[in-house]
Amino acid sequence: GTGSAGPVGEYECDTPVSSFLTGMKALAKKYPDPAAVVFTGDAQWHAHAGTYFREYDAQDVLDSVGIVASALSEAWPSSPILPVMGNHDNYPLDMLSVDDRGLEWLAEVSGQYKSNVPFLAQGSVMPDFEQGGYYKYDIEDTDISVIVLDSCLCDPMNFYALLDDGKQ
Repeated sequence: GTGSAGPVGEYECDTPVSSFLTGMKALAKKYPDPAAVVFTGDAQWHAHAGTYFREYDAQDVLDSVGIVASALSEAWPSSPILPVMGNHDNYPLDMLSVDDRGLEWLAEVSGQYKSNVPFLAQGSVMPDFEQGGYYKYDIEDTDISVIVLDSCLCDPMNFYALLDDGKQ
């Protein structure tokens, strides 16, 4: 950005990409083979509401998801990467349409994960992720199941939810 955060960031700023990538390398060194890695969303940096549409667009969001997905896959190539949709992973922010536009957006976001995370490209979670941002994944050799939900569908800021005819 254009602020004074510098290369390692600043309080009240999102983490710079360089710091994120350095952090991924350090975590991968300390934890080289986790049973799974859960990414809880919000790959896109947080713009102020009044400047949101001037500061980034849909392609910026997709690019950010691609950067995060690639970094996670590079850090843990043999571990399942389990993404969760954050409210900033939708465009516009906090919104996920309950009609075909929402499905098209989920397909675009999941495409970033599929092209950057081999596990997801071959896995069985992608059809559900593309359909509604949700899925269930059973971690191998454990009794642990991870259930992922896209809570944007019930976010009070998601004005599209008012249009839902009850099919969600």
